[in-house]
Amino acid sequence: MTRRLAAFDDGSFTAFGALAIAAQRRRRSLDDVIVSTPADGMVTGTGTANGEPCVAMSYDYTVLAGTQGHQNHRKTDRMLLLAERRGLPVVLLAEGGGGRPGDTDTTAVAGLDVTTFHRMGRLSGLVPLVGIASGRCFAGNAALLGFCDVVIATPEATIGMGARR
Repeated sequence: MTRRLAAFDDGSFTAFGALAIAAQRRRRSLDDVIVSTPADGMVTGTGTANGEPCVAMSYDYTVLAGTQGHQNHRKTDRMLLLAERRGLPVVLLAEGGGGRPGDTDTTAVAGLDVTTFHRMGRLSGLVPLVGIASGRCFAGNAALLGFCDVVIATPEATIGMGARR
């Protein structure tokens, strides 16, 4: 997590929740979860861009296809609350596969206690929301991207939602 994010001023990025791992210790060994799920697939933090403070959240597609896990949502919720309290713009790199049903270390049923989408919606009109998609962006990741005031998508981006019939 010490790698410099290109959008931030040198030395200004501070990671939040870097030591989080996926909530899968009931189905995988702790060593495997630590090695395979750094930061639970979500890099979050604050920094400055051109001297202005902002919040950044980036799904890591190399970790469980950038899916949204239990700890991942908790980190996201924390950053969205911080953005609301401090009036900070949010930059979201949304590449990922949406919800992750494989998390087992939680008492929640079907992830119904997730406040991420509510929190992102509350920020609309309060702070600038910028979303970036450069690869596959589906389900919950695409929903968060849809809340953004500005969406930047590369030609390689695929953004999609699905529903059960």
